[in-house]
Amino acid sequence: MSRNTIRWVTGLGLLTIVALLTTQAFWLVRALTLQEKEFSQSVHMALKETAQEIRAFNGTEGPLIDPVDQLSDNYYIVMVNDVIDANALEIFLTRNMQARNVQEDFEYGVYDCNNEQLAYGNYVALATDAVAAEPTELPRLDKDNYYFGVLFPQKQASLTGQTALIVGGAVLTLLVVGFFGYTLVIMTRQRRLSEVQRDFINNMTHEFKTPLSTMAISSAVLKDPDMKGGMARVHNYAGIISEEANRLLSQVDRVLQVARTDRGTERLRLEPIILADTVQEVLDQHAPVLEENGGRLEADLTESCIILADSLHVKNMLFNLLDNAMKYSDDSPKITITTGCEGKRGWVRVSDEGLGLSSKDQKRIFDRFYRVPTGNLHDVKGFGLGLTYVKRMMQRHHGDVKLESELGQGSSFTLIFPKQR
Repeated sequence: MSRNTIRWVTGLGLLTIVALLTTQAFWLVRALTLQEKEFSQSVHMALKETAQEIRAFNGTEGPLIDPVDQLSDNYYIVMVNDVIDANALEIFLTRNMQARNVQEDFEYGVYDCNNEQLAYGNYVALATDAVAAEPTELPRLDKDNYYFGVLFPQKQASLTGQTALIVGGAVLTLLVVGFFGYTLVIMTRQRRLSEVQRDFINNMTHEFKTPLSTMAISSAVLKDPDMKGGMARVHNYAGIISEEANRLLSQVDRVLQVARTDRGTERLRLEPIILADTVQEVLDQHAPVLEENGGRLEADLTESCIILADSLHVKNMLFNLLDNAMKYSDDSPKITITTGCEGKRGWVRVSDEGLGLSSKDQKRIFDRFYRVPTGNLHDVKGFGLGLTYVKRMMQRHHGDVKLESELGQGSSFTLIFPKQR
């Protein structure tokens, strides 16, 4: 999948999520508002009808104008202007509430004009699974008239339940957003993996094609019956074939090394080794190659440092670091290698004065198949596996690899090993 396609999918996905969240929030708020309004209207009608029935029960004639006054979200006062029988009031309230489809439990109290106080009536459970709560002290008005108060104590709990539903919906939406984000991450990784695989195939084709072509040409010359030059020329072309064959084997070994390290099948032969001696062996083999390229190698080795490591893999890691230092340096590479001990650790540092690494490249330099873009420098070869091998192998040694670099100022890689106990 192309980068532009991923961007379009990401943009459309974000717009869809924002639209979904906005629509969900709008309809939830609207539904709660309508539900609250419908509840209030139903209670008003039920209480007004109850007040009329109380007056009819007492034989009082004449309509009541706006007898219901809502003091809060769940408390109502009803002015009756007539004597109120508590038993009859409960019957009328229960019947009218159920007729208006009001399913909330309620408490009621009747104002006693003789005692000038609001007497508690009863708790009426309209819900089938409701449990009667403790009596509530209902507030009274500063009026000396006949009225009764109705409180819905469970209404806040009902709102809490609705809020829980809203929160649940929000959590589900966030899960959808999370899955969407995870999908985008997977798509990005797959695209990056596809690019890495394509680059690896291109690099491998280039790396294998050159030595194979050289070997084919050399073998064709050797097969020519009219070849001149005698045994000296034969040895020369045989040496070319041998050198290119070793180069191919070296490249294949790097791929297999990383594969074995990933599978955990690479068994280490950990033993005490003198770090300086191992480094010196690598330098003795690498110095002629560096001199041929006009480079300079400086070493500062601590003789007394003994580490616990696999000598073969230590040498391979140092070869990779020195090889990279030469590749990413100018025409006259200068490489410095030092060793030392600190606490329970021994370390070896390979430094160069080459191209250096940007902060972006430093984050990915140990990724498999990753190769640093080199601009106009086209002769840098490899599969991007050397530093991956170094990182994995240091982890197998229970050590670490540190990188210090600045673009245009060179790089420094430090391998930190556990010392022999």
